[in-house]
Amino acid sequence: MKTIKYGMLGFGTVGSGFYACLLERKDMIEKRFGVSLELSAIHVRRVEALPTHLQSYHVGQVDEMLEREDIAIIFECINGVEPALTYVKKALAHGKCVISANKAAIAHGWEELSQAIAFEKELLRFEASVGGGIQVVETLKRLSVADEIIEIQGILNGTTNYILTKMSGGKSYSEALDDAQRLGYAEADPYADVAGVDAVNKLAILSNIAFNTHIRPDTIPRASIESVADVHAFTKVIATSVRDERGICASIAVKTLDHSHPLARIEGVTNAVLIKTKNIGDLVFSGPGAGSLATGTSMVMDLYHWLESHKKGE
Repeated sequence: MKTIKYGMLGFGTVGSGFYACLLERKDMIEKRFGVSLELSAIHVRRVEALPTHLQSYHVGQVDEMLEREDIAIIFECINGVEPALTYVKKALAHGKCVISANKAAIAHGWEELSQAIAFEKELLRFEASVGGGIQVVETLKRLSVADEIIEIQGILNGTTNYILTKMSGGKSYSEALDDAQRLGYAEADPYADVAGVDAVNKLAILSNIAFNTHIRPDTIPRASIESVADVHAFTKVIATSVRDERGICASIAVKTLDHSHPLARIEGVTNAVLIKTKNIGDLVFSGPGAGSLATGTSMVMDLYHWLESHKKGE
């Protein structure tokens, strides 16, 4: 039985969730592919942040892990563009598969990472970066080859959708935000969510896949919900990317949808993506857009797909 060693960057909410999901499915995956999956290294800022039984895997210098020839896969579970993007590029340069949940690093580094994202290689996999557990990235990759994507619409941030849902029920913005923070749906500093930064990163990724382009997140207009006053039951933050005769137009905007719109009844922290295609028509994907186990499961799915392609290439 072949041993496949892996390393982890980060062990916070996403990292610990992924590790729990992997342990749950490890025996099934190993039997399916005839391999043994072996954790070899974890890099975090403070070793004390790791569970006691995993502290022996800690490496203080990230290069100790990224340059090891015996490690085949890196699971990237940290936040923000840097240093994550640098780590991802270095791991890829050393021939490793990288599985990431980091939408900021993927979106901002898309052009630099495009060779690793390409179908013929797919050394960089990032299902968990958009939509948590709804499995839209892999579907969109395949669909963009089989059909012509005309438009994408989505509710890509569960925090803002939760806040607007509560506001439509009569709560003020500050009351709804307090609820979201108390329940763990919003960070102490909610700026990235409420100002549309998180949604912009996700929309850039989906647009680049759907239209085979390089849209930078900082070129996409975005809207904040902080000053929205008139909220109705079907008021949503809608991410839109459409191709027309002028090219590709992407934006994040607060809209009140018609009651018949496929995204109108998406409530709470749920994410949803509507994909409009030339031949199939409208497809809707919805489900938990965040959470350690939903995101972790998507990373396990990426591992499954890598093992599948790796086995075919042997």
